[in-house]
Amino acid sequence: MRNMDQARCERMVRRVPTDVMTEKQDLTRLLPIVHRLRASFAARKDEQRVERSELMAQKWMNRQVVLAFAGHFSAGKSTLINTLLGRELLPSSPLPTSANVVRMEFGYPHAEAFTASGEVITLTNLSEEVANLCRDGEHIDEVRIYSDTSYLQDGYVLIDTPGVDSTDPRHAEHTQKILYLANLVVYVADYNHVLSDMNLTFMRSQTDSGKQLVLVVNQIDKHNDFELPFEEFVAGIEQALAQWRIHCQGVYYVSALDHDFPGNQLELLQNDLPKLSRAAQTVVQAQSDLLTLIHEHDAWLSQTHTTSEEEMSVQVADELLSSYTKLSDQIEQEQMRIKQQIEEFSKQLTAIPAQAIIMPYDTTELAVAYIESLSEHFRVGFFTTAAKVAAERERRLENFVKDLTVRVEAGITLHLQQVGMQTARDTGLLNDYAANRFSVFHTFGGVEFVQSCVADGARRDRDYGYQFAKRVEEAIRDGFLGRVREVTERFAAELQAQARPLLEELLVRRAQLEQKRQQASAVVAIAREQEQWINSLRALVKSAEEMEGLE
Repeated sequence: MRNMDQARCERMVRRVPTDVMTEKQDLTRLLPIVHRLRASFAARKDEQRVERSELMAQKWMNRQVVLAFAGHFSAGKSTLINTLLGRELLPSSPLPTSANVVRMEFGYPHAEAFTASGEVITLTNLSEEVANLCRDGEHIDEVRIYSDTSYLQDGYVLIDTPGVDSTDPRHAEHTQKILYLANLVVYVADYNHVLSDMNLTFMRSQTDSGKQLVLVVNQIDKHNDFELPFEEFVAGIEQALAQWRIHCQGVYYVSALDHDFPGNQLELLQNDLPKLSRAAQTVVQAQSDLLTLIHEHDAWLSQTHTTSEEEMSVQVADELLSSYTKLSDQIEQEQMRIKQQIEEFSKQLTAIPAQAIIMPYDTTELAVAYIESLSEHFRVGFFTTAAKVAAERERRLENFVKDLTVRVEAGITLHLQQVGMQTARDTGLLNDYAANRFSVFHTFGGVEFVQSCVADGARRDRDYGYQFAKRVEEAIRDGFLGRVREVTERFAAELQAQARPLLEELLVRRAQLEQKRQQASAVVAIAREQEQWINSLRALVKSAEEMEGLE
């Protein structure tokens, strides 16, 4: 790569246009929002979100811009930071010896180390002892170095994080805590491992979380232009970033050790970082950070509501309540189906004798003629005899009963049997017993029934004949209606017996769910309350957009 000229390298850097590198915005007007969020987190005892909201408020109040450096242990982060600052503030080593976060900001030169037990160690000068504290990951959680270097003026804070490839969970914990505060994440990748899955996955996670990202490809002095033209090396990186949908504010190719290496963009990076970080200090970015905080709070609430394997998840609770409701609806529908079939059966049968025309004019006149024959003054011809009178009475009775029987059979009995048989067939209750059941509709009583309708002591004349006809008609209807009620009751009992196995199965299944329904209802209620709570917090952050629109 010694043959690559500076201008050629300058053309290959991918940067945000300088016209978007504006002055950093004053976010102190958002402090009321973050303070209200902090109070909300405290009310739910979410200590981690309380701490992070306090750190965010402190950063905005002090008008600080945070640049967080991340990458593999051997990528040269510490060396690069020392070079940018123009001071040897950090120890540099390819060995993964640091488990703590090192924070550098402007101030009178001294250092503070925060131990895992909460103790604060203060060093009045930046000596080798500070470097030892930076390496002491077992006892020291964070080291803060204050320096009067001009690069840290105007509120700039540089933070060196542990390597992302560390297997120590404390490393990841500290890194995530700091990246949350970062306005700009500077990811430093070793020239030989730029496109490793770990690097690409980490950068993608930062893009997805809404962080502004800069990629620094360090140690380009390892490149051999004869083995691979540098343009192709750059093109490969650009292609990988596009495929992984990683958006970078800039990609820089540097050598932190060999400052005079041809094409080294170290000076360009040094000049651009303050501009890029200022551009990242926006209300929109601050709003994104707050929404991320709320999202974490939401996940924490869900986790605290599920404290053991015996606890029910919201999804399981929703499914259980849905199953319970469906079973209840199915039981209700089955019971309603039976009720409606019984009511419809009774309605159809009742309407037949109630509406049938069984005593038309001709039949009524036969009834009147029979009543007239019962009068003691009734005569047959001029030479009447008791035998003739009795014969005529018998004839008139038979004519009336015969005509009435035809009317009842056609108007009532056949219709009742047809409706009954069809209903039994439709409901699956048709059998020999069911067919015989409707035989009760075959007769209304005949001669004896008609004779029983004659009132004792009534006058045997034409006027009473009409009353008699009406009485016979009502008695026939009442008799059939009574039989309809009997048949309906038997039909209802059989229909309920038919449906009993299914209903009992549904009731057993619902009873089993009933044991957990109260717990599921409580889980869902908590989830709904949590959803409303989170939406209220998001609405609070939404006001930041309105504030931005008023600018």
